[in-house]
Amino acid sequence: MSRILLFLFLGLSTLVCFGVSPVFADELATGRALVAKSCTSCHGDEVYTRPDRKITSLAALQKRVAYCTKAAHVDWSAADKAAVVAYLNTAFYHFPTN
Repeated sequence: MSRILLFLFLGLSTLVCFGVSPVFADELATGRALVAKSCTSCHGDEVYTRPDRKITSLAALQKRVAYCTKAAHVDWSAADKAAVVAYLNTAFYHFPTN
């Protein structure tokens, strides 16, 4: 039990030290899982990294995620959509979030 608590403490401390809160880390994990389950069934990661990508702002990314939920016939909550946007932005796009 003490080993589990130690690893949990070290993991959370590392996230906080590197500027990623545990709540945001959970959101990123949720977003990643949703992308893996629903988005990559239509396309791979190449759409996020291609030189001529169509998404050029955070607002455009949010709009595309909303559109894709309809195209993929998934019923995501607002929190799910926000998690997907957060994951895609953190992993691929790096748009300012302020």
